[in-house]
Amino acid sequence: MADDTWQSKSSGKKPCRACTDFKTWSKQQKQNNTGQSSQSSSPKVTEEAPKPPADCPVDKDQLGRATWTFLHTMAAYYPEAPSTSQQQEMTMMMRTFSKYYPCDYCSHHMREW
Repeated sequence: MADDTWQSKSSGKKPCRACTDFKTWSKQQKQNNTGQSSQSSSPKVTEEAPKPPADCPVDKDQLGRATWTFLHTMAAYYPEAPSTSQQQEMTMMMRTFSKYYPCDYCSHHMREW
């Protein structure tokens, strides 16, 4: 199920919003819908990207900032001398967190650690 929801960049499927910032994603969607290429001969008009609906998942930039805040806050409160049980629990939390992280690239990167 996770593979169907979170698309890999190399899968050739629709780009994942968790792997692309909203402005880039919105531009890609507009180009896909109109059939234009990024190298259009028409003059460039700077358009402000529309804001996503409130119930829309966050983009990669928002997700990254929130993840950084979460992980660094957890690290700040992690005991300097954790018990064996705390070490095992944190290892399990990081494995599970990285397994279900919405950005495929970041998910693999987290698992390398």
